[in-house]
Parts: sequence; structure tokens; C-alpha cells
Amino acid sequence: MFELSADTRSSLEDVAVRTGAEGYVFPGSTPDTPLSGRQYRRLVKKWASLHGLPVEDYGTHNLRRTKPAAVYRQTRDPEIARILLGQRSLLATHCYLGVGQEEALSKAREVVI
Repeated sequence: MFELSADTRSSLEDVAVRTGAEGYVFPGSTPDTPLSGRQYRRLVKKWASLHGLPVEDYGTHNLRRTKPAAVYRQTRDPEIARILLGQRSLLATHCYLGVGQEEALSKAREVVI
């Protein structure tokens, strides 16, 4: 489950119309198969490279984590991030986002001795 902005939805609809996509908007090696994880990883690396970004800093994992992490930073609600990530365990979400560590360091900075 994920959210699409109006611009993203419109772009995907344009791609589907332009390519005549009846199945997968992002097809794999053949039109009747979805893009594989390996193909997606290669595309992410290629996109980073094309934009002159350090390829080692960009991956599918980073992209998956970006929106939920930003939502958590603004709301401080790990339950929302858990739902966005599709995780069952709130503990897993805390670990995934580094919530415990981030909160502990933040609170430690506030304490003056």
C-alpha cells in the first residue's frame, strides 16, 4: 500500500496510455512479467549515475524508507510509519527507522549538566 501524489498518478496514467500498457506499467524483460527486483536495483543505480550522484548512496532500500522516515520526523508517530512500511511489528519499525537511537540522542542533547 502506498500513496501517489496527483502528479505521480498523472504521469503513470500518461505512461500507460503512451505505451498501451494493459498489464504492468513497469514491465520486466517481457510485457507480461513485472519488473524484477534486480532490474529495479539496476535502474536506481543508473538513475543516480545519470544525475551525477554517488551510486553507492542510492538503492531500493533507501527509496522505500524515505517517505515513512520523513513522515515520522514530522509527526513523531511511529505507528503511521509502521503502516506505510507495511510492517507488522512496531518494534521492527523502531529499529528500521532508528527511532530509539534518534530519540535518545535528541533527548540527551536537551539535558544540560
